Amino acid sequence: MIVLGACVVVACNAIVGVEDVRLRADRSARDDGGSSSGGEDDDDDDDGTPLEDAGPTAPPVPLLALGSNHTCALMPDGTVRCWGAARLGQLGDGADLDAGTNPPDSPRPKVVPGIDDAVSIAAGANHTCVVRRDGRLTCWGFNYSGQLGIPSYRASSTPFDVPNVGGVVAVAGGTTATCVVLTDKTASCWGGNDYGQLGDGTKTSSPSPVKVKDLSGVTAIAIGSLHACAIVDPGDVYCWGENSRGQLGNGTTTASLVPQKVGGATEAVEIATAASFTCARQRSGRVLCWGTNDAGQLGNGVTSTTPNPSPILVASLVDATQISTGLQHACAVRATGEIGCWGEGAYGQLGSGRDAGSPVLDPVASMKDARFVGGGGFRSCAVRDGGQAMCWGNNVSGELGDGTTTRSHLPVAVVDFP
Repeated sequence: MIVLGACVVVACNAIVGVEDVRLRADRSARDDGGSSSGGEDDDDDDDGTPLEDAGPTAPPVPLLALGSNHTCALMPDGTVRCWGAARLGQLGDGADLDAGTNPPDSPRPKVVPGIDDAVSIAAGANHTCVVRRDGRLTCWGFNYSGQLGIPSYRASSTPFDVPNVGGVVAVAGGTTATCVVLTDKTASCWGGNDYGQLGDGTKTSSPSPVKVKDLSGVTAIAIGSLHACAIVDPGDVYCWGENSRGQLGNGTTTASLVPQKVGGATEAVEIATAASFTCARQRSGRVLCWGTNDAGQLGNGVTSTTPNPSPILVASLVDATQISTGLQHACAVRATGEIGCWGEGAYGQLGSGRDAGSPVLDPVASMKDARFVGGGGFRSCAVRDGGQAMCWGNNVSGELGDGTTTRSHLPVAVVDFP
């Protein structure tokens, strides 16, 4: 994981930027450098399902969650740091949002107080949530659509536990909504629902969790601007919500208020949703994408103004260990430790050293030892061996974390990190 952020107008990763974040426990820093979100493994039982027997733990290397113009990091000790835009409470630092002036943005990481047991993290366009070790969910930031899970619809710069939800093992943030996977492998969502992105069969928005209909065996979830997707056992993909660009992957451009199966997307172990396209990583290391392709977002070597509502393979990518999406671009960590990105690149978000997009895999400059990549808005970030964080792309609010607000088309180091 963005109308702002993972999504549509401004941008974020459906994961939000983003952007797609799951319980990565020890998955993101396996000894073989595998994926942080359902990595490649020889054990058929190890398919990205949250590790329940050992209990969730914070990851061995930092994990990043990228919103529209803010970035947060889950540290190995369970603490959280954030940087970038602050006016909507995105940094979780308790800043006064009613003082009459906007709190200053921060181009350097700031510690989010009161959190030392986080095990998973996700950012929506302008909000962030973390899963706590005991299954609680803690969120902060923008709340215009009820995406924080409280009916006040007021932004909060102070992290708080979301009421009426527990037993959370994974969380995903979008532009106007938040979704979680629960211990019983069902999914719940809350927030804006104008296009059915909550998946409950209605268009009624809700600041309280509602169950996604007819969905069980859920192992991963992601929510973009106005659509969401989930992986269910044994690796099938289901999507719901807005579909004018074919982002649901069901062969049509018709929206759906309930989950629809994505034909041809099998053996999926990771899912990432963006503004109007979706990508899934398969167990084999190949990556499928579908939806809009006007900037080469599908990575198949061409651009087209005609939506592609069915999955197609990203060209020349057979060894992906983790993926992420920004507003109109995507990136993948490869088994070699290299990162390849594709799609829109006018802000330098592909990290190739050029302010230009690419419909094919474009290597990120000087990146040979990546363990994790995150996309959000018009930028990307990575974590290298040893825990060093690097970011590139847009930097209007200090979201690259390098102490400046200068855009960069090459990776720059996040200061005071790890």
